[in-house]
Amino acid sequence: MSPISFFEKKFKKLFWNLLGWIISAKNKIVSAKIRSVLILRPDRLGDFVLSVPALEALQKKLGSSGQWTLVAGQPNADLAKFYFPRARVWVFKKNIFSRIGLWLRLWLDSFDAVIDLHSYPFSTTTALLSVLSGSPIRIGFLAKGDFQEYKDISKMVFKDGIEAPDENLSEVQKSFLLIKKLFPDAKLSASKRDLRSSSRETVKKIKFFYSQIGINSKDKVLGI
Repeated sequence: MSPISFFEKKFKKLFWNLLGWIISAKNKIVSAKIRSVLILRPDRLGDFVLSVPALEALQKKLGSSGQWTLVAGQPNADLAKFYFPRARVWVFKKNIFSRIGLWLRLWLDSFDAVIDLHSYPFSTTTALLSVLSGSPIRIGFLAKGDFQEYKDISKMVFKDGIEAPDENLSEVQKSFLLIKKLFPDAKLSASKRDLRSSSRETVKKIKFFYSQIGINSKDKVLGI
C-alpha cells in the first residue's frame, strides 16, 4: 500500500468517526408517513438501468402525492428523466464545485428517507450524501468482505441498513431489497417502453445505429 493510500484510509475513518457524533438516533420506519424519498444512483449506466424496475416499484408505492429525488451520474441523467419524468433528477458531477453545490442542495432540502443503491461495496461518496440529506431513515447495505473494516461505519451511516447480499445476486434484486426495506409490500413488475416516447434526437441516433448494423422494421429488438 502506498503512503498516500494509507493516509487516505486513515483520514476517511477519522472523518466518519467524527461525523458519527452528529448523526441522529434510530427511529422506527413507518411507511405510511414516507412522502419524500432521496435515491442515490450516481454510478455506472448499466447499474442504473438494472435498478429501473426497483425504482418503478418505489414510485408506485409513493403514489401521485409522494415526491422523490434521484441523484444520477452524468451518463444517466437523460435516461433518468426519460424513465421518471415525475422525479426530480439531480446530476452528480465529479468536479469539486458541482459536488459542493449538490451537498448544499441536499443539506437545504428535506427528505423522509434516503436509499443508497450504490452502497455495495461501501462508498464514501454516497455515504456522505446520505448523511448530508438529514434523512431520519437511511437505508443501504452494510459493509462486508474486503470492506469489512467499514462495517461499523456503515452501520452508523445506514442505521436502517441491511446485510449485504451475495455478490452474485443481480443488481435488479439488490436494488429491490433496499426498496422493500422501506416498503415491505412493494412488488417488481415488468415494464414495456417504446422508442416513440423518447426525444426525436434519441430516436434519430438509435435508428442510425440500427441502419449501420442492418436492423430494419421487420426485425424485433429486445432491450435489457
